[in-house]
Amino acid sequence: MEALRYEEMPLEPDVSHLVTEDDAPVDSWISEKQMRLFPNILHASWKPGRPFVAAADVGLFDSVDEPAVVPDIMVSLDVTLPEDCRPKGRVPTSPGFSARPRNW
Repeated sequence: MEALRYEEMPLEPDVSHLVTEDDAPVDSWISEKQMRLFPNILHASWKPGRPFVAAADVGLFDSVDEPAVVPDIMVSLDVTLPEDCRPKGRVPTSPGFSARPRNW
């Protein structure tokens, strides 16, 4: 196997093989509403001073070689998300929907 020179190394890992949405129903409507309720309550009542992230039905990718961990509800303390969490090179098509590549 030939080693890559520094100039040939990709700047970002290839994530095209990662499954982020398969549209398979896994929960009931009631459970979906419950999963959204907890993060919404935290966001509405959290006192300023300690940053946190609360989310429902979000996948966490630790490595491009491993499947995602997908908890129903996730809370992380002392972290902040970037202002723009979309993948680079993508623009929103409309609020609440996934984005298309810029060259569409």
